Formats: sequence, C-alpha cells, structure tokens
Amino acid sequence: MRHGIEEQQFIDNQLLQLSKQTGIKIIATNDTHYTKQSDSTAQEVAFCIGFGKDFDDPNRMRHTVQEFYIKTPAQMAELYADLPEALENTQEIANKCNLELHLGDPTPPSFKFTQEYAQAEGLDFTEDSEYFAYK
Repeated sequence: MRHGIEEQQFIDNQLLQLSKQTGIKIIATNDTHYTKQSDSTAQEVAFCIGFGKDFDDPNRMRHTVQEFYIKTPAQMAELYADLPEALENTQEIANKCNLELHLGDPTPPSFKFTQEYAQAEGLDFTEDSEYFAYK
C-alpha cells in the first residue's frame, strides 16, 4: 500500500526485500475507507462520533493523510510505476476471481474455486477439497 505514510514505506521496503529473497510475488493494494478523496473529512467526523470526541480535539484519533479512497487504474499505475510487476500480479489475481453481487439481495455470495482453476494450478480437486474457500 502506498498512502504516503512513512511507517508504511518502511514496511513496504521490507516486503519488497522479502519478495526478492523468496520469489513470492508482490501485489499492489490500496486501503479504502471511502469512495472519493473529498470524503476524508466525513470519515474524520465518523471517528469523532464513534469515539465520542470533538472534531477540534488535538488528542482524537485521526489519519495523517487523505489517501484512503478508491483510486482509478491510472492513479494506481502512477503509484506503482516503479513496480509494474505488482500491478500485473494484482491483475492476475483479479482474473482468477468470479464474483457476482446482486445488490439488495441479502443472500451472501457463494465463493469457491472452480475445477478449471484447480486443474490449471495442478491441484487435486474434489467436492470435499480444502480448496473450497466458502460455499
């Protein structure tokens, strides 16, 4: 995640080093708390309500950045311009997902790995397989 938080950059550097040492693919992520960047103040107000604090209280919980919004593909590409493989790996995961949401339907979605995915990954697929994430 790249939100401009110094402590987060330290962790990200460690993750990149670990990725290089182990060969584990790195992905690009974005922590999202609100839809638009301009909604950051609304989240701060929600914090105040939730914690019973005044907005002007210097000791209240607050974020130091306003970067927890849904970023466009172009914004993500700019954030990860130095790590195009992170974007490619994230897209690889997205390509393996198939989720349909039916807004207004209270029934939770059914998640499961498909037989085709299991076979492509060289996994043994059975109805009782551990590769079912949720059904």
